[in-house]
Amino acid sequence: MNQRKTEIQRAIFELEHPNPNDNLITCYKDFLKVRDFLPCFKYNPKVFKSLVDLTSEIWSTNQRINRISLLESLKKYSKNREKERGNDSTDLSSETKTKIFLLFKGCFDSPERLSANQINDAKNLCNYLLINLVLRVEEEKWLCENTGLHENILNRVLRYPIKSEVITNWVKENYNMDIYRIRRSELASWIISEDPNFEIDKNILFDDFRYFNISDLEAIKKYEYEVAVNNLIKERELSESLPSKDLFNYEDVNPEFISSIPELKLTHRYYGISLDSSKDVRLHIPDFRKMSKYFYTNIDTTFKITMLWAIAYSRLDSKLKSELLKKYYCKETYWSFFKICKKYKLIKSLKWLKDRQ
Repeated sequence: MNQRKTEIQRAIFELEHPNPNDNLITCYKDFLKVRDFLPCFKYNPKVFKSLVDLTSEIWSTNQRINRISLLESLKKYSKNREKERGNDSTDLSSETKTKIFLLFKGCFDSPERLSANQINDAKNLCNYLLINLVLRVEEEKWLCENTGLHENILNRVLRYPIKSEVITNWVKENYNMDIYRIRRSELASWIISEDPNFEIDKNILFDDFRYFNISDLEAIKKYEYEVAVNNLIKERELSESLPSKDLFNYEDVNPEFISSIPELKLTHRYYGISLDSSKDVRLHIPDFRKMSKYFYTNIDTTFKITMLWAIAYSRLDSKLKSELLKKYYCKETYWSFFKICKKYKLIKSLKWLKDRQ
């Protein structure tokens, strides 16, 4: 079908929004015929299952297929399910969920069927398909055991849709691990799901804050070193101008960074940050002295905001969430309270909030 006919047919399907036949996709050839139009069809769980089955069956074969296109089509068509069913995935069998999980797992365990440029796209697409899916115990265990491989895996653990003994135990074991400090509210949400009376220890928040500062200072130091080296390389040949590491007092820089533009990644804070006016404003480098003063002065507010989001992320029912949220409301936490009520559709809490304005 030429480009114009494809464009016209897509427009027709978008307007008609037809129900697809159960056997719309039975083989890869069928997939290629409907790939451009699939998102225009109403959601049919049998069609979605067929596409998952097809992708799973031919993924590891030597057949010439576009694996990323298959995953992209699954993502686009799953959005139709979300429009019609919301977060409800009960239409998917345990077998179908496992096949989606194995596609995700395969992106880490055996990515040889993908090019280097495709691997990250495949991980993100499979990650999207896993959102809100309830998995088997052994699959939950794999996620917990591999959180360090990629942020997507950690997200699937911390944002798992229902209570899980496997994940709760993992959270308890890793609650004070440095690498997870930035996810404090999500970690606490798992303990709150088990014990609604649980509160985050403020000393933990102090430890988190100190860890963020150390991490950011190290990141800034590394960034400044890399920028300095790159500037020197622009002026002279690398072989003649590369400075010794001792000159910059930084021992862990990999020389490979010279092939790319240095990038500064700092901790994403959820409280007020004063920027250092002596630095490049585009980098958003904190004024650590002012930020520390603000943090320690406003620890009660930070505590309440962290608790609000921990309750919001928890797997408690809406009624209990609403009651717990009230405990941490004050004028300083208004915006967090408001956002949570909107995000989780807590209408009674919004009415309660309105009465207090």
